[in-house]
Amino acid sequence: MGGKITFVPPRPANDPPIHWIKTAVSDGTPVAFFEMNPPQHVCYRYDVSFCVTVAHVPGPTGWHVTPLEVVLRSLIDEVTHTVNLAVGL
Repeated sequence: MGGKITFVPPRPANDPPIHWIKTAVSDGTPVAFFEMNPPQHVCYRYDVSFCVTVAHVPGPTGWHVTPLEVVLRSLIDEVTHTVNLAVGL
């Protein structure tokens, strides 16, 4: 996950630090937060991107998650190979 939070006018005197959550995200999970002390109304814009992953037992790389795009590409390659073998290509 990555993103950017930008404060827009009227900006706070000092932009507060942004804290990004580094855990799994599900419906309603906060992805980032900032705190204003004292509390005040601020306007901001945010852009966030997510990587959908599949959890699994650690593989040879030691990773325990793989991006869904990689999993689907591997499945398509395996199915294509199997079908080609079945039809004699």
